[in-house]
Amino acid sequence: MPVRGIFKALTALDTFIIRLLTVGGTLICIIMAAAVVVAVFARFVLLSPVDWSEELPKACMVWMTFIGAPVVLHNGGHIAVDTWHNVLPYRRRCLLKAAVSLLCCLFLAFFVFFGWKATLAAGNQRIIMLNNLSMSWIYVSVPLGSAAFFLSSLLRACRELYLAFSGETLSPTGNSQ
Repeated sequence: MPVRGIFKALTALDTFIIRLLTVGGTLICIIMAAAVVVAVFARFVLLSPVDWSEELPKACMVWMTFIGAPVVLHNGGHIAVDTWHNVLPYRRRCLLKAAVSLLCCLFLAFFVFFGWKATLAAGNQRIIMLNNLSMSWIYVSVPLGSAAFFLSSLLRACRELYLAFSGETLSPTGNSQ
């Protein structure tokens, strides 16, 4: 019974993280779109381009990439080769998903570690067009997004291991039966 409670708590934590990242990604997408609209308007209507018209959308795209990756994973939107997945029995399928999630965690730990090192190294670099904003604010999206992706992948691995060994299955809504 306590394992079921832990499973529910991990699922709730994963859902919270994904919702937070979805809201953040949506806001960043809105900012990026607004910046592009303002840049086009200033360039072609006012005939006076704004200085930050290229830098802000690029920075937003980097953030959106690293914030959006865990959301896409959670929703099953990443490209997958599911040949073996479809022919395996339920328990082995869950174990395969857990193994893939743990391999993702290994890869993402690399991104968190070296992304943080890159963030610290970029501390003295400045983006002139964005009011001398430190490049660290752009680079920090790598370790933060990768850490969120790591946590989501780890929670997914735990969920799949729980399902493999508990014998429970998931309903189409994602709830255990």
